[in-house]
Amino acid sequence: MISPACRMDFVLTKQHKIGIMTADGSGLPTSAPSAKRSLKELFPIHSGERRGDIIPLNFRMLLALRLASNLLQLLQTHWVPNGWSHEKVFFPVTTAAHQRSNLDIDPGRPFISTPFAKYITQLQPQPTLEAREALLELGILLLEIWYEETLEAHFSIEKRPTDYYECQSLAEKWLDDEKSDEMLYLYNKAANYCIRNMIGSKWQHAGWEDKELWNAVCGTIIEPLYKNYNDVMRSRWSVGG
Repeated sequence: MISPACRMDFVLTKQHKIGIMTADGSGLPTSAPSAKRSLKELFPIHSGERRGDIIPLNFRMLLALRLASNLLQLLQTHWVPNGWSHEKVFFPVTTAAHQRSNLDIDPGRPFISTPFAKYITQLQPQPTLEAREALLELGILLLEIWYEETLEAHFSIEKRPTDYYECQSLAEKWLDDEKSDEMLYLYNKAANYCIRNMIGSKWQHAGWEDKELWNAVCGTIIEPLYKNYNDVMRSRWSVGG
């Protein structure tokens, strides 16, 4: 039984580990309750402020793969009722800079966190996010992970549009930016499907119970990201790590 004083952290690993953390944060492998940093906090507030990679490429490609591969498993649960975003992905803060980055976080251990107290007495099912909306959110997150800046910072806007088509238009514009030529092919393929290919397709209004949609997500998003990560790792080791 989970008490109201606890919340659960779902760690994005291949083993899909779930751990319980008390309200004071003692369940984390750190001493402070706020010893976590969101992906949003790592990115600059204004576009063009970044100099060099914030998170090493191999960790970013692994993060993208983990987010996409966990999407189908968690979207119909209380974990991510509104989809992924840079405010919902966290990293544990470490006491010293990580050995493969200059950050005070461990980039290899992303997780998401959500309070469960309100669900203990109220277990009514939450409305499921539409597939096209969830995939658009994932596509935007893929762009943000690649460029290491938020959509809001890139377009110098205070808040992201709430309308699906307005948000999709911004994401498509960003995807077509001239700098997108630098994006790795398989990564671009996955982001492109998330952002563009749901419009006008037979899955535009499909639900998550559609097995053909599941197959399409696996084949055009998860598989390319998996191959992309392996390519990055092979390239990294071929030049001496």
